[in-house]
Amino acid sequence: MPFQIKTLFNDPTPDGFIYARYVLPMLKIAQDHTDFNEAELNEFVRLMMLVAKKMAATWRHLEKYGQVEDALVEAERKTPPLEKLDIQHIIYSQDLFLEVDEFLVQLKSTLDYLAKLPLAIIGKNSWPYLRTFGGKGQAIIKALKNNVPKKWSSQAMTIEETVARHSPWLELAIASRDRSNHFKDGGVDAEVFLVAKMTISGEETIVVPLWFDNLTVREYLRDTWHALMAFVEQFTVGFLAMRFKDGLGFVYLPKPVGSLIAPIVVLPDNAVKPVIQFMSALQKNTERPN
Repeated sequence: MPFQIKTLFNDPTPDGFIYARYVLPMLKIAQDHTDFNEAELNEFVRLMMLVAKKMAATWRHLEKYGQVEDALVEAERKTPPLEKLDIQHIIYSQDLFLEVDEFLVQLKSTLDYLAKLPLAIIGKNSWPYLRTFGGKGQAIIKALKNNVPKKWSSQAMTIEETVARHSPWLELAIASRDRSNHFKDGGVDAEVFLVAKMTISGEETIVVPLWFDNLTVREYLRDTWHALMAFVEQFTVGFLAMRFKDGLGFVYLPKPVGSLIAPIVVLPDNAVKPVIQFMSALQKNTERPN
C-alpha cells in the first residue's frame, strides 16, 4: 500500500508567517480547548485553510509590488532627473497598478471566506450563509445580533467590538477595492503609479507612488496586510471561544509588527480579567513620559 503525505497549506511568507501566527495557533486551540467532535474539527480545519490560502494570495501581491517598485527605483538611479531630459517620457507603471488591484481583490476575498468560517464553528443554525463580508462588515454585525444564540452573547459582543475597532482600515480597503475593481467613483487614478527621478528642493529624489501625502502605496499595503492578520486571528478566536470547554477564556496580547509569536493565550476564566488589567496598567506605565 502506498504511503501518502498530504500538504493542506504551503505558506509562501518569510519564516512561515501565516502558519506560525494563524494556522498552527488556531489548530491547537481548536484541538485542545474546544468541544469539537472529529467531524466538526475537520470542517473547521478545511475552512480555516481556505482563509489561510487567501491570505497567502494577498501577501503574494504585496511581495510582488515591492519587487516591481525596487526594480523601477534601481532603473531610475541610472537616469538624469526628469526635468533635465530633452524628451520627457513619463511612464506610469501598469504592473504596480495591477499588483495593488489584485492585493485589494484578494484581501476582500479573504474577508469573504472569513465570513463563512463561523459555519464550521457554531453551525448553520446559529450563523447564516454569507456570500460576502458585506457592507464593510455590517453583515457580520447583523448576523451577530440576529443569529447567534443568547448563550454566546458575551462572545458575540467581543466580536462586534473587534469589527468596530478594525472598521477604519477595513472600510478604506474595501472602498479602494470597489473603486479599482468595480470602477466606483471614477476608479483608481493611474497617474498615482509613477516612479521617477526629479529634483525636489534642490536635491535629486526618486519619487514613488503615494497613497496619501505622507504614506507611500507600499507602506499602505504593508500596514494593511498586518492589520488583516490581526483581524483574521481575532475574528477566528472570537468564534472559537463560543465552543471553548467550560471555564476557559482568552486574552489577546499584541506583539510587535511582524512577530511570529501568536498573540492569543487561552486561560482559565478567572485569570483572564487579571491579565487584561495587568497588561493595561503596564501599557499606561510605558506611555508615561520619563
